[in-house]
Amino acid sequence: REIDRSVRQEREKLIDFTDNAPVGFFSVNEDGRFIFVNATLARWLGNDIDSLLSKGTLHSYLEKPPLDAAPYDVAEQGGARQVVELKMKGPGGRTFLASINQAVVRESEGEVRTRGVVHDLTNEREMRQALKASEDKFQRFFDEAPLGIVMVDLDGVVKDTNAAFLNLVSPDNKDIEGHEIKDFVVKDGRTKFERALYAIEPGRRMDTPIEVSLLTTSGSEIMVQMHARRFKQSDSIVLHFIDLTEQKNL
Repeated sequence: REIDRSVRQEREKLIDFTDNAPVGFFSVNEDGRFIFVNATLARWLGNDIDSLLSKGTLHSYLEKPPLDAAPYDVAEQGGARQVVELKMKGPGGRTFLASINQAVVRESEGEVRTRGVVHDLTNEREMRQALKASEDKFQRFFDEAPLGIVMVDLDGVVKDTNAAFLNLVSPDNKDIEGHEIKDFVVKDGRTKFERALYAIEPGRRMDTPIEVSLLTTSGSEIMVQMHARRFKQSDSIVLHFIDLTEQKNL
């Protein structure tokens, strides 16, 4: 009785784990009929487990079943290991993009038993699209900002710049990534520049902006106001340069 109770408890734990896992599990036979499905996949398909096991077939839940394939295949070429991305559908008409990784095991007397794992890619795809939109938006702001922006590492090496800064220091359009930012500061002001830059604590911005004279690749000088911020838990410092030429002329 103790052994039976222990086995039953372990079985219940396993069932609970598979049913509440964040991925779908299923197994179908040689006719493509479900012989096992967990609660997660049943919920995604908008059906209950009993219905899936009594009359559900794999291809009826695929929006576009593979052509000329066995009832248990999810890939057109079949095979012992099948990995695909496709749309699954439920009886309510809801569809979702799924990643299916399926192993096909051939048993005695022509029987087939598959072991499939399903990942719902809907949220992941939406997150990717939102991230891409956010990156595109940031890139537009970065490139089109009316002030010079430079990203440097803790050694002062230029990692990225926007068009406005390039127009300031490199009118001949020479690429300046990989150069040290101090090389574009007039020598008399480099000590002040470096002292202010490396005094910034992680996650903080420069206490007060400073005026710096930049040296362009053509040899001319431009007076700018510099703001800076060091990212927290990062090896990057972002610098903002505002051209003071017109103000100085006035």
